[in-house]
Amino acid sequence: MEIRLRMAWVRTQGCGRRSHSGVNLAAFGHAAATFKGIMYKPAILSLAFLWLVSPTPSIAGAEADIDQLEEAFNAAYAANQLDKYFGYYTDDAVFWFPEGRTDLPSYRKEWGEFLKAGGSIKAGTVSDLHVKFSPLDDTAIASYVLRLTTREANKKVHTEDYQETDVWFKTDNGWKITHVHYSAAPKPKKQKKG
Repeated sequence: MEIRLRMAWVRTQGCGRRSHSGVNLAAFGHAAATFKGIMYKPAILSLAFLWLVSPTPSIAGAEADIDQLEEAFNAAYAANQLDKYFGYYTDDAVFWFPEGRTDLPSYRKEWGEFLKAGGSIKAGTVSDLHVKFSPLDDTAIASYVLRLTTREANKKVHTEDYQETDVWFKTDNGWKITHVHYSAAPKPKKQKKG
């Protein structure tokens, strides 16, 4: 559009005083040739600005999807529903835990043994959720703080905060988690009494 408007203005400056549409602008003078550019430029710039700052419907919809998936995924974890919980992962998912890197079969086995020994998650809540998308909208990175109340096999119960990042890929079967990074959140610093 800008090129066309400039071409119309350039053509009016040369011989014949014609616009790109072939209309003789000599009778209207220079003001008519630039009038279109003056009128359209603010409107075009305004629309371009709104387009750039508005979330696209696909991203807005995908962000709501990831928010809901994170809620359901963490609810299944907090309820110790293994089949549902592990159903959110791809078969080749990678996990970084405080103990090191592991894969899905190893993690599933370890978690099953934890539950069989009498351990369980008593409660889990997500806070400070942030979601970012790849330029192609096929990858989402969700990071948050997960507060967990855990009962160990020895019946000891404790509540701790963890920082978690989940990488979701859009697959033929919907969004699936392909990578998790999970670590203890730093303890809040105690304020010194003055």
